[in-house]
Amino acid sequence: MQHQRGWTATVRRSHLWLGMVVLLGVWALTACATAIPTPTPMPTPTAPTFLVVAHPPDLTPWDADLQRCARTWNLPLVVHEVALRALPTTEADVVLTWGAPPAEAHAFALGEETVWAVTSRTNPVRDLSPAQVRWLFLGWVTDWRDFGGRAQGVRLWAPDEDDLVYPVLEDLLLGVPPASQAKVVPGPRAALEALAKVPGGVALLPGRWLVAADLPPEVASRVEKVAVLSAEPLGQTPVVAFTWEEPQGTARDLIACLQGTAPPQGGE
Repeated sequence: MQHQRGWTATVRRSHLWLGMVVLLGVWALTACATAIPTPTPMPTPTAPTFLVVAHPPDLTPWDADLQRCARTWNLPLVVHEVALRALPTTEADVVLTWGAPPAEAHAFALGEETVWAVTSRTNPVRDLSPAQVRWLFLGWVTDWRDFGGRAQGVRLWAPDEDDLVYPVLEDLLLGVPPASQAKVVPGPRAALEALAKVPGGVALLPGRWLVAADLPPEVASRVEKVAVLSAEPLGQTPVVAFTWEEPQGTARDLIACLQGTAPPQGGE
């Protein structure tokens, strides 16, 4: 009996030690589990908000300035070409145009654009006065011999009514329509192409369309095939940026950059 009681006590002590070992193991696992920090979730990257800029096709050379400002000041831009008649209804953040913007818009002067009479480079005639250019577009002079050139018919390329240089032609002709033989070209890009292909042509172009560095490569190659015909600008028009609301943030920075001033740091 005494031996049996001793064995029973030994078994009880074994069970007690086993229970303590189990409890210590559970406590250790619990302590380790609570000691592991919860990982902090990484913030979701925020997609950049693009600033939408619109301008008529005549202001394509200004894309060079827009790209420069975008690179210099890290401005995410999306640029659209919009027909002149559609500008008053565009929902773009910033709009570039010539002349007077809509009355309800906030306008900012960016510079001025000049308009020149341009001809094919193969045509030797140069330095015509505004009156002489007027005679060409009215059909009063139909051969370049009358201006000291070689025998070659004058080919007239007139802007359409949606072209920014159209008012300049109207002023030049004193409100009289151009000659019936004048062919309408839809914008400076088409005018450059026509002048490069057809000898003896004459058209009106904004001055920046004669700066190859400001043009897309496929257009810049045509600049070397034309030459300025008029001795002086036939017109001068302000280039403006306008917004529908007071510009803030990136819109304000872009306008400041286009005006040649540094945008405020930190959006201040």
